[in-house]
Amino acid sequence: MHPRKTWWVCDILFVLLFTRIEFVSPQQVKRVVLLGERNSGTNFVESILKRSLHRRYQNGYAGSYPFASKIPVVSFKHMFRHDALSGAEIARIVAERNTLWILQIRDPCAWMDAMYRKPWHMCPAEGEVGCDDVYIGLNTKETSKMTRAQFMLTPWRDNAEARNKFTSFEYANPFALRRHKLKIMLQIKRALPHRTVFSRLHVTERNPLVFLKDLQ
Repeated sequence: MHPRKTWWVCDILFVLLFTRIEFVSPQQVKRVVLLGERNSGTNFVESILKRSLHRRYQNGYAGSYPFASKIPVVSFKHMFRHDALSGAEIARIVAERNTLWILQIRDPCAWMDAMYRKPWHMCPAEGEVGCDDVYIGLNTKETSKMTRAQFMLTPWRDNAEARNKFTSFEYANPFALRRHKLKIMLQIKRALPHRTVFSRLHVTERNPLVFLKDLQ
């Protein structure tokens, strides 16, 4: 690999092995939570958080998702819900005064390609099986039937939302799903402008140290 292409690998290794940060005002930040749609880089960012933040900032299950589960109102990092946040729900989020929210996003084209390759919780075409009948994980069988162009225009039926018993769990296409999740994150950002941090995957991958500095 060319040296110019490996500098960021060294940066990541430094973060994972040596970096440990503390917040300037720890009494103001007692826990950190992470939100982001599937294939947006939440696992990558959480791996940095797990190694760089003290355990006292963890919010959820220590083993698998310490920063991405047991999240106020939305419960889990992928925000499995079909509606926007209500006024009452936003008020509950604002009341979490000691929580720092990390909002993870990815370049739309890279995200769409990743969703095509790894369509987590995508239900089969309507009529083949009930969307809420069984747990559907990585459904590559569905996307193998279509081209990327076809996938971009295909309705997205969400198994996770269906199993959460939402009466509606279909989006016009994957971009409509993305727009919905961004709307929820923007609601949180507008309600808590000083307690939210956007992380863009391509930027955080290149320089995770800058990402950690932004958290402080």
